[in-house]
Amino acid sequence: MPRRDLPAAGLALAAALVLMALIYVGSRGLKDFDSALIGYAVGTVFAVAGLVYRYTLWITRPPTWRYFRAGWADFLSWRNFRRYTLLVPKAWWTDIIAQTFIRPRGVQRWLMHLAIFWGVILSCAITFPLTFGWIRFTFEPPDEYVARLFNLPVERGLIVTDVTSGSGAAKAGIKPGETPVVVEGDTYQLGGDIIVGADGEPVTSLPQLRDLIARKKPGDKLRLEIYRDGKKQTVGVKLGRRPPSPNG
Repeated sequence: MPRRDLPAAGLALAAALVLMALIYVGSRGLKDFDSALIGYAVGTVFAVAGLVYRYTLWITRPPTWRYFRAGWADFLSWRNFRRYTLLVPKAWWTDIIAQTFIRPRGVQRWLMHLAIFWGVILSCAITFPLTFGWIRFTFEPPDEYVARLFNLPVERGLIVTDVTSGSGAAKAGIKPGETPVVVEGDTYQLGGDIIVGADGEPVTSLPQLRDLIARKKPGDKLRLEIYRDGKKQTVGVKLGRRPPSPNG
């Protein structure tokens, strides 16, 4: 391999390793990975590596790199930003989201093109996470299916990130997360329990759980419904002294 191609090969390898790490983490150490889909996963890893390799080779050519840098300099220019503030959102709408440039050729052709484009996008958004084991569906008796993303119930719940030593939650065996994951700039400690209900009422926010606890007295028991390792179970927590009010 020529020396000038080594950076591209290194980035391609890094991209493949990152994707494989995400597959491993998102599928709970391959526990949720469907071995029947291994061909799709392997093909995707190689495709990602190939795309990164080819794009890096292209972008590092001197003429291409000059145009690339000049284009980003113009795009990030404050003078251009003031003049063309709405240009990018408009381009996203006309060229990507609605693809209105096709409509003059006929409404039927435009609608068919939109259906094909968004059908492919939505199928990729579902197929790839399912292939990687990031999304899975489990049956919860008596008649409920729960979708999980990265082993989290998608529709509701509180992620347990910390449990105070000696507290009622700690004595009841509530487990905090130990694996930090960054999602859209926010860090979550995953791998622990997820609280979805308390005393028969669904729990979707921390203030709601605090209100339920505030109705109790020290020494009372709170029945928590949690997800642990993908399974729903009930845990009884004996409350200690009343926690301080959020308003101090």
